[in-house]
Amino acid sequence: MKKVLSILLLLLLGTSLNTTAQSADKAADQVAALSRAVKALGGYEVRFTVAVGEHKMSGRYMVGDDRYALSLGNVEAYGDRECRYEVDTSRKEVVIDRVDNTSHNLLSNPLSAFDFIGDEYRAELLSEHADKVVVRLTPHQNPEQSGVIEVAIDSKTDLPKSIVYRPSGESIRVDIDHIGTTSARPQKYDHTKFKDFEVIDFR
Repeated sequence: MKKVLSILLLLLLGTSLNTTAQSADKAADQVAALSRAVKALGGYEVRFTVAVGEHKMSGRYMVGDDRYALSLGNVEAYGDRECRYEVDTSRKEVVIDRVDNTSHNLLSNPLSAFDFIGDEYRAELLSEHADKVVVRLTPHQNPEQSGVIEVAIDSKTDLPKSIVYRPSGESIRVDIDHIGTTSARPQKYDHTKFKDFEVIDFR
């Protein structure tokens, strides 16, 4: 009897491990498909809504020519792979800083927001519906500091529907209201538009 139980337990454990592996493979495949779908857009525009607790704010950004332009409330941001210019129109202030290319946060680095291909994250399938798949991405290194990311992916287009950042503290949810190709190109930072603004340069 003990031998039979042991065999059953091994079979159940093997099935569980196999199911978990299949789930992880599917999650990784979905994330790779997401990255490919966004990259295939070329130049594109995104309209989004950010929610932090009860507070919501709408924004938009455009990507093209390996640079971006973003607007959210009183903030405008212009950047590329090397430098970011963040303009606060209410405070009349411009902050210039180097870009953290390891960041996949849509608000701080739109160019790499959905580029999750690689070994940085462990992908886990949270749920699967007719219209979307939800995947959790946990950093292999410093998950508490870097934060977990949950992304909902459209089942038909492989494009993002929403993304939730869970750093230490309150989570930040970004709903993708629209994402699509555009022939327009993002504006570059033009210092002549902000002549009387205070400039803080951290480069």
